[in-house]
Amino acid sequence: MSFRYGEYDEVRVNRKKFFDALSVPEENAVVAQPEHGKTVVDVTEADRGMGIAVPEDSLLCDVLVTAKPDTFLFIVVADCMALLFFDPVRQVCALAHAGWRGVEAKVPQVTVAHLQEKYGCDPRHIFVGISPSLKADSAKFKEMEQAKLPGWEPYVYKEGEFYHADISRYAYDQLVSAGIPKGNIEQLDIDTRVDKRFFSHRRSDEEGLPEGRFGVLVGIKSF
Repeated sequence: MSFRYGEYDEVRVNRKKFFDALSVPEENAVVAQPEHGKTVVDVTEADRGMGIAVPEDSLLCDVLVTAKPDTFLFIVVADCMALLFFDPVRQVCALAHAGWRGVEAKVPQVTVAHLQEKYGCDPRHIFVGISPSLKADSAKFKEMEQAKLPGWEPYVYKEGEFYHADISRYAYDQLVSAGIPKGNIEQLDIDTRVDKRFFSHRRSDEEGLPEGRFGVLVGIKSF
């Protein structure tokens, strides 16, 4: 699903299959190219199609937000998290990309704050889904930058010579601290390194496999 790792024509075919399966016109989608930061971009109908056929047209940001029906938000991920936000009261949705650097940048909290300030959302009304991602058992390294950073202490531990980081739990806790009720958060307990239905940068790197990315889409359909 990624132009970076797949042949252009193959990616175009795969994306069309993906959108057709969801009955979503791909020309109505907006693609984000994450920067591993916390940049938020609000999109409207005028942005539809950005990044779908021309990779260079993707919006350089880590969070896409829209309150426009039939304007869909799309990113590709592997071990990083995709966070899907929806407020049924204010009828607004968001899609955020967060690897460990995004979590360090407080992307979950930044997204909730933006929804509050820009769209008047009440965190108690927001639902959040967290995609499959690299879990703590697989996020292991002999050297880990997070181990030296403030705030990571509860989420980094050492077993033998390896450090482990529970990145998804940190993201979850940030959402809760931002006011999202625990009952409104759905986190899939799927480790992309282990579950071969999903692409994993970590697995590809360790086993010398081709890289790939899977797609994540969120939007509000008009009926």
